Amino acid sequence: MADKIRMAIESEGDRPVTDLHHWRLGPGHLGAIVSVATSWARKAAHYRQRLAKFADLSHVAVEVQYPSSSA
Repeated sequence: MADKIRMAIESEGDRPVTDLHHWRLGPGHLGAIVSVATSWARKAAHYRQRLAKFADLSHVAVEVQYPSSSA
């Protein structure tokens, strides 16, 4: 499942998934915490939508990391 989650997040050029944890919540239910680095103006909801195709993922938390804009 970790590879499927990683591929779903990274499929549109967002790289890398910097942190990924998943665990079983109960029969047929998984939870996941994903941190993704991106330079795109995408919100966490965008990534949760990508993961919605996995019926077993019942609880998903997404952290989005943007590049530092300080010069």
